[in-house]
Amino acid sequence: MQPNILYAVEMKPMHKQHGYVVVAATPVLFKAVIETIIVPKTIYQVTVTFGNKKIFFDPKDGKSFNSRTIEGVVGVLDNRPDIADKEQVLATFRKQAQALVRNMETDRYLYIQPKNTGLK
Repeated sequence: MQPNILYAVEMKPMHKQHGYVVVAATPVLFKAVIETIIVPKTIYQVTVTFGNKKIFFDPKDGKSFNSRTIEGVVGVLDNRPDIADKEQVLATFRKQAQALVRNMETDRYLYIQPKNTGLK
């Protein structure tokens, strides 16, 4: 089991004490919603929302490698066990993120993929 993941569990009562024992646990799968937000020369973001989590791709103002790069966000999403139809979500995210970068470049912003320094 991983922290910050919602699980559906199967429990049974304890034999000699009060309480329950978890017999099986599976992550709950959430449908992801992908949204692109563009305010020319101000905001360039793609957000992926699932459950109560929100992952941002913000190449202009992102604070970390994982939020400033397409591959950083793909890595975060790929490691999540609670996203339904993950391959389709990753493909849709890549498509929208690449369109966002093209839009940035049209607005004369130079997008340089930052190098991963190992810091998160």
